[in-house]
Amino acid sequence: MKSAILALAAFGLLGFTALAQQEPARPVVRIDDAVLKPALAKAITMTDMCGELYPHAQRVADVAALNDIDAQFVGRAAIWWNNTYDTDDDQRHFQRAFRVTDTLHLAHPDRIVQAGVMEFIASKSGGVLGSSNASNIKIPKWVWDA
Repeated sequence: MKSAILALAAFGLLGFTALAQQEPARPVVRIDDAVLKPALAKAITMTDMCGELYPHAQRVADVAALNDIDAQFVGRAAIWWNNTYDTDDDQRHFQRAFRVTDTLHLAHPDRIVQAGVMEFIASKSGGVLGSSNASNIKIPKWVWDA
């Protein structure tokens, strides 16, 4: 019995290793229900408040308002809906998202800030890609550690 379990475990590890070589490994992060459900009870959507077009004065006022209402889950705060070719735009987006998220965490360190890289990306030449390039974007390590 032990050898069968070890053989299955080894097969699973080998299969996972082969899969990991095909695609970059992404951490699987699941927020425990005991944390998520109370946070969702105090949720608000602030679409793209980390975006470059969001006026700074509005962002400052909105962070203060979020603190006043004790928001624990800030939905859609950082949205990346752009061509993702590891350009300077990508890096500026993540740097700005880090700064805004850091500000949101000053008053509430356990606040959940939702982000997303959206689904369909156009090619550099403006044509439509056969598959999305979004899976190739380099997500900074701090995102996974947050």
